[in-house]
Amino acid sequence: MPARDEQSNYENTQNFLKTCSRLGDKKADIGAQCLELNESRRLCEAGMPWRVNEDYVRYHDLATLPICAAVIAHFCLAADLESGSASFHDIVLRVNFDKDELQQALDSVLKLLKGLDDNPSNVKDKADLNAEAKQLSKQLNQIVQIVCDITIDEKAIEMLFPYASRSLAAYRLP
Repeated sequence: MPARDEQSNYENTQNFLKTCSRLGDKKADIGAQCLELNESRRLCEAGMPWRVNEDYVRYHDLATLPICAAVIAHFCLAADLESGSASFHDIVLRVNFDKDELQQALDSVLKLLKGLDDNPSNVKDKADLNAEAKQLSKQLNQIVQIVCDITIDEKAIEMLFPYASRSLAAYRLP
């Protein structure tokens, strides 16, 4: 993904969470705090919070956890605003998640991030923290379930795989 898109996506999530947080949503508040801790704990590059700090490259799960948590919070809150479903042409997506599980997972992420020293060289047991971050990321991603309703037909093939038919047209059968 180009850097400009990464920046735009990051800022979109940050603005959404800050707005929802000001409206009193606890999940949004935690998501916004995760992004703040991403910067204050120097898990990201200075001035480019959507990029991992080189000091944390070996601990990728730990370095990406704040953004993962914020994006999951953003996704779930957006799904809630849209009554849990979205449509695209003839495809209907329903987003299901347990709000209490999400809250608990976000609380755990926040606790881990707040426990980090803001100097990466002082973080003890980085491998253990990275393993915990990996587990939390996995937990966050498993909370969200997306159900897709689509009729499998030619229209679905064209919508989902538009290049498949065209690329096969280049092959000539003997």
